[in-house]
Amino acid sequence: MRGTVGAQSFSFYYKDAVSVSGAIGQQGDDDSGTWQIKGEDVYCNEWIEFFDGVRRCYRWFKTERGYLMENVDAYHLRGLVVYGVEKGNPLGF
Repeated sequence: MRGTVGAQSFSFYYKDAVSVSGAIGQQGDDDSGTWQIKGEDVYCNEWIEFFDGVRRCYRWFKTERGYLMENVDAYHLRGLVVYGVEKGNPLGF
């Protein structure tokens, strides 16, 4: 999955039903963590270092250009804009 959060780009790779790896920003800082789906439409992730290692949850909304992941927990983060979803591991995480 590729997108933006604020002015930074991100790329996440979902290895299996619980593991995620990714990179955020121009420096390509990378990290890994876990993810899960809660209910029908809430996606949660918990990275080792990204977002201070705190579990964050988002609701997905379809837009004309892709998807918006709007933060639904107490952190009220800026939304993540998802503009590309590809099969496989194109960035080699």
